[in-house]
Amino acid sequence: MDKKIIYLLVGGIVLAILLLGFGGYVLLSEGVAIAQPTAVPSSPAATQIAEVVVVEPTAVASATAVSAPTELPPPQIQALPTHTPPPSPTPSPTPLPTETPIPTETPVPPTATAVPVVVQPTRPPATAVPATAVPTAAPTAVPANTRGLTASFGIEGGPSFGANQEIWFNFTVNNSSGAAVPFSVLGVYPKKGGTYRPEFIQASWGGNPTDAISTSGLVWRDNIKIGESGSYTLQLAICFDASYQSCKAGGGTWVFLSGDVPVTIN
Repeated sequence: MDKKIIYLLVGGIVLAILLLGFGGYVLLSEGVAIAQPTAVPSSPAATQIAEVVVVEPTAVASATAVSAPTELPPPQIQALPTHTPPPSPTPSPTPLPTETPIPTETPVPPTATAVPVVVQPTRPPATAVPATAVPTAAPTAVPANTRGLTASFGIEGGPSFGANQEIWFNFTVNNSSGAAVPFSVLGVYPKKGGTYRPEFIQASWGGNPTDAISTSGLVWRDNIKIGESGSYTLQLAICFDASYQSCKAGGGTWVFLSGDVPVTIN
């Protein structure tokens, strides 16, 4: 390259530097070149502190050209933040209370009471016995010995019934003797006006040689029919010491296991 062109380039660069320096001097004299640091308001989270950084311009010089010393523009002051304020914490949502389920009560099944199952023995058909064949004996009103048997007795409906209407009754016999208790007839013995009426006896059990009340007891339901109107009382009774036929006719020793239940036959 031609040296003249080089000299022209170097001279242009020097002239540009001089112009820049002169302009900077003018701005400095008017108080514009120095930038005051801006105050940053402090926050609860963090305080921002400004630092002054001095940026010095780079002098451009040519190794081949010698020029007069030039006055450099004054340094510019730039405010830079030193700390970045941390982000404000985002409040976490408060969890809603969950509703605690109320436990339900578990129903307790009722306890079933075991009832002994009793098979009704086969009874032979009753044979009519003349009233004069067996003398009628009054049953024992207050038994001296029930042989360990106790009972409960009750009727359904009433207390008024029609003639020959079914009068249903229920009874339970318990045996605390520790052994089976033999018997001839177990049933309902009616009285009318205080007089025993054997012709209306309802024999619910009996008629077999091996009939006996076991230690597990007996639960039964039966009915009686009375064809003659009047005021009666019904009792659960048992005959121990005579034959089935004799007891049915009112003979033998009858022991009453329940109290009187009054009924009226219309």
